[in-house]
Amino acid sequence: MRQLLILATTCWMIGAVNARLPAQTLDRVTTTGKRTYSGTIDTVTRNDVTVETRAGSRKIAVNEIATVSFQDEPRELRSSRIAAQRGAYQQARDELAKLDPAAIQRDLVRQDLEFYLAWCEGKLALSGGDKAKAVRLLRAFEQAHPQSYHYYEVVKLLGQLAVAVGRVDIAEAYFKKYGEAPFPRYQLEAAMFMADAIRAAGKFDDALAQYDKVLASPLDTAEATQQKQMAKVGKAACLAELGKPDEGIAIVQQIIRSTPSESNAELFARAYNALGDCYRKKNQPKEALLAYLHTDLLFFQNPDAHAEALFHLSKLWRESAKNIERAMQAETALRSRYAGTVWAKKATGG
Repeated sequence: MRQLLILATTCWMIGAVNARLPAQTLDRVTTTGKRTYSGTIDTVTRNDVTVETRAGSRKIAVNEIATVSFQDEPRELRSSRIAAQRGAYQQARDELAKLDPAAIQRDLVRQDLEFYLAWCEGKLALSGGDKAKAVRLLRAFEQAHPQSYHYYEVVKLLGQLAVAVGRVDIAEAYFKKYGEAPFPRYQLEAAMFMADAIRAAGKFDDALAQYDKVLASPLDTAEATQQKQMAKVGKAACLAELGKPDEGIAIVQQIIRSTPSESNAELFARAYNALGDCYRKKNQPKEALLAYLHTDLLFFQNPDAHAEALFHLSKLWRESAKNIERAMQAETALRSRYAGTVWAKKATGG
């Protein structure tokens, strides 16, 4: 009996000690290649993170980082980071809002909390959330932490938000900052974002030239191939506006035929939107309506592309199909889900 009591007491003490131990005893950086470096994060810049490990110092480039977590971070930050990275921005933001930044002693941990609060706000704003608040938080982070390893994510999102509200001039400035990264993939993405911004400003000849620069890139990674497919779609939309819709249709149809739709929702949304643009310019409203419906019903995951499709659908249902009910449904969806976007403003004459 005495031995049983000793054993029970020992187990209880071990459990009590384990309950007080932090869930993570070291900083960790996990790469996109699934390798994890554990130790103490020593130096952080916008281009790399250095970890002091038992095997020595390891410098990891930002473009190779999948996640960073810290030894002494709150559990809420860790779980919210995971939620945000899988797209659950509302859940992550609401959980992070419960934390008090002033109560966090370590500067890097406090920075991560500030970043994810701003980033979640920005992602939600792209879908119709409070854009002014998102921009305020993101700009404050950019100015306070210009050497954060999140820097390029912040300036990219600020550029996307500027496009969403029709401030292409501001967007171009942020995408230029994003393109200053020393990583070819980021530079290609920046060129693509810039081309989209120029097209949004109605400068179709300039945008066409910018898309051709993307297509001429020697990068041949999977990410680069995806960007080049997007550039072809953008080029097709420009051709429609420049009086060459048949050339645009040929480009888009080739992409649709040769690319699997699985895991390519954004590409297909933009492709069908471009196809709709081409048919509108050919004065074929029935075909245009069908193209935009593909985005609305099948590839609606990207907020900007879906908002664009809803805008055109509302016009086509009303003016060409004479279906007022369907037009009102599209308008209601646009205003309720994507309020504050450039497409919602266009729908109201703003």
